[in-house]
Amino acid sequence: MTDHIKGPWRVHPTDEILVIDRDRVEVAEVEGDYDNDYEALAARAELIAKAPELLRLLTVFATAYADAADPIGDSDLDNEQTRHVTVTLGDCRRASALLGIHPKVRA
Repeated sequence: MTDHIKGPWRVHPTDEILVIDRDRVEVAEVEGDYDNDYEALAARAELIAKAPELLRLLTVFATAYADAADPIGDSDLDNEQTRHVTVTLGDCRRASALLGIHPKVRA
């Protein structure tokens, strides 16, 4: 999948419902009830702004999953055999941060 505007994207610094690219070109504008639901609209813009990085990380994870399949074509990964998948801890941290999933603090 390559038919998308390249990232990174970010929320416009002065208009929280606009998403712009690195050249400050508008990528998306979230529409809705600005008077009564602006906070939710701004949250949607934040999520849209994360899309390019989420796509990159999903590709990393999907590729690692596909690489774990048996090279002779046995892609049934639900069997008893353990398969190892290599994904960097940094990728996992970025994905967790983007999705708002925070690691549990160990006591």
